[in-house]
Amino acid sequence: SFPSYLWCEYGTWSDVSKETAVSSGYEVVAAVRHPLSRFVSSVGELLQRSVNYYCPTGYCTFETDYWQGNITLEKFAHQTTWYELVKDGVNMTQLPEILERFVSDTKCNYYTYASEHFITQSDFVTQNGGC
Repeated sequence: SFPSYLWCEYGTWSDVSKETAVSSGYEVVAAVRHPLSRFVSSVGELLQRSVNYYCPTGYCTFETDYWQGNITLEKFAHQTTWYELVKDGVNMTQLPEILERFVSDTKCNYYTYASEHFITQSDFVTQNGGC
């Protein structure tokens, strides 16, 4: 759907290697989501994974999602502050505290399974040829 949006918005276009310098007169285009929308979506994603064991392609598996069952749940327990509130299911009356803890973990840059969902989108549009 993003390629079709680009075609509608900009007409013809083509992918180029990230190592290719941008020619004079050309523009680099990237889509980003509103930061709050992205944060809420990320919270939902991690709650689905940690409470329902459900990932974007279906139930979480090692092959598609690097899901390791109890090992992954242990990582949530030891590497986040929010998991203890949802490990036995989500109590909606605790939602404000759950969100506060997600905000705190994100602010402190805690790393755990699937935490890349909280990475700033600028990381995805930066050209970097590597070594």
